[in-house]
Amino acid sequence: PAAFHDIHKGFIRAVDSRSGDAMDQSGTTATVMLVKSDAVIVASLGDSRAVLATRSNGMLDGIQLTKDHTAADPEEKQSVEEKGGFVAIRNGMARVNGSLVVTRSIGDQGLSSFLSQTPDVFPFSRKELLARCGDLNEDKVVPCFIILASDGLWDTVNNKEAVQMVEEVV
Repeated sequence: PAAFHDIHKGFIRAVDSRSGDAMDQSGTTATVMLVKSDAVIVASLGDSRAVLATRSNGMLDGIQLTKDHTAADPEEKQSVEEKGGFVAIRNGMARVNGSLVVTRSIGDQGLSSFLSQTPDVFPFSRKELLARCGDLNEDKVVPCFIILASDGLWDTVNNKEAVQMVEEVV
């Protein structure tokens, strides 16, 4: 989690050095994955996501390994309000101070005091993830895989559709 805070501070310093620039309102979400010999650790903030491909009885699916941090989530809304911000509906979406959908981000200087830069961290043993892969664990053509992507994908397709798209390419 400290690395996310450090990146946020560096992002804000870079924005401050270009005062008045369009970068003043810039921000990003992040999902990262560390793969070790016996463990897989996924960390995320915002609405980027990690999705594990799985197959059971021939049916391909996608299991979301992370949580989307959006203003529509009651716990995330409460966090924003505890920091002095508010959540308002605009264009049909819950938004922090009527502007931003995500409640956790790197950057977003104008709203950062109401947002969190702390990721959720999800540790898994490799054995646990491989078990969740189901039949893909034994598939010699399409191996078990994890998709890391931003809302640019997830706003367009659901978890299952994303996994199916990868399978078609592989």
